[in-house]
Amino acid sequence: MKAASPENAAGGDVAAVVTLLPPEVVYAQTPSPTTTTTTPAAAVQGRRSLEEPAMLRGTRKRKGSFPEHILSTMFFSKKTSGDAAAATSELSGAPPPPPPPMPPAQHTPSCYLHAPSVQCIASSITSARIADAATENRRSPSRVDRFRRLLDEPIVNIVQLRALCWKGIPPEVRPGAWKLLLGYTPANSEYREETLVRKRREYHEQVVTMWNSSDWSTEERGLLRQIRLDLPRTWPNTPVFHEPMVVKILERVLFLWASRHAAAGYVQGINDVSTPLLLVLLSEHFHFSYVDLHHLEQVRLLNATDQIWYTVEADFYWCMCKLLGGIQDNYLFSQSGVQQALEKMNKLVLEVDEPLAAHLESQNVDFLLFGFRWINCLLLREIPLPLVIRMWDTYLSEENCRGFRVLHVYVCAAFLLSWSETLRCVKLLFSLYKPR
Repeated sequence: MKAASPENAAGGDVAAVVTLLPPEVVYAQTPSPTTTTTTPAAAVQGRRSLEEPAMLRGTRKRKGSFPEHILSTMFFSKKTSGDAAAATSELSGAPPPPPPPMPPAQHTPSCYLHAPSVQCIASSITSARIADAATENRRSPSRVDRFRRLLDEPIVNIVQLRALCWKGIPPEVRPGAWKLLLGYTPANSEYREETLVRKRREYHEQVVTMWNSSDWSTEERGLLRQIRLDLPRTWPNTPVFHEPMVVKILERVLFLWASRHAAAGYVQGINDVSTPLLLVLLSEHFHFSYVDLHHLEQVRLLNATDQIWYTVEADFYWCMCKLLGGIQDNYLFSQSGVQQALEKMNKLVLEVDEPLAAHLESQNVDFLLFGFRWINCLLLREIPLPLVIRMWDTYLSEENCRGFRVLHVYVCAAFLLSWSETLRCVKLLFSLYKPR
């Protein structure tokens, strides 16, 4: 179940972020100097023992960073829905949005019984709040100018770029900013074009050597067969991912990445993780709206030149290598990255909301049941794609993929905790079938 989403949540202030998340999660509300924020003692105790993103540390005093002492209020605020909506309204200048409707029980598929927050998250993002966020974005042309001035410098200051990207990136400059944040393009503009030409040539040499080869092993044929089974299930209701050229790009890139990274190989979930990158890189050449993906004119893709597809595919491959290189532990046979993330999320929930942790344990609900997909697919199957792209703006603003390894765990815990009261009232059906 997906909700409509704004084209861009990269507004000039934090309100654009707050507007897009469930009202119980005051994701980026920074307390004013004259306001005292009450942080639960359990949350303070819990966060000191956990690794935190660099942008959340109190030692970072630059503009756009979030000090350590508000970590709990960002993700684990105990404010009510009305308080959060009022805070959003105060930041954005828009009238308070109506409270989100609860999803009808009869529309909840049984396969989601172990993760009811999936529907709640999607239902909480109402069209009114989406419109407010998009309107706030359009009111800040100076933010686009700030990005353009920074990106046009002879040597881009990556530290300043990360701080600016924390609050979101305007779609006009997002492809270039992501390439810089991922480390694909150099900060020095003098070497940028030369680097792109060289990397694109190297990729297509791999295509000739590995993809166009007639001597494929049994393992390689099985790998391609698995990729082709998964691609039709990748965003089935989004036509752009099922255009013939886009499907061919996904096939080749996923196959070549898995072949060159045998320790991880290809597993289900990597196909989902690749889609935001591909969509952003496509938007650099086709200039479409992230909101209107269902009505993207096919003629614009069909009329694309071979040079455009050549460029998009090569850039997509190298950006994938940079991204997956930082979270490759999630896709190893041992899945050590996923296990560590789930353990950390379990500790967060236990420290912040012990009654919920006790209830889940009493119902025999292991975090692996719902959290595995949240970590493995980076919530791409739970929330709309445009919102995922906005979240990735912030994730990428952290060095060395820490946003995907550390900050993402806090986001998953916040999603779960925001529905604590509802979950504590639910007794899951499979708890009735305890082994005797």
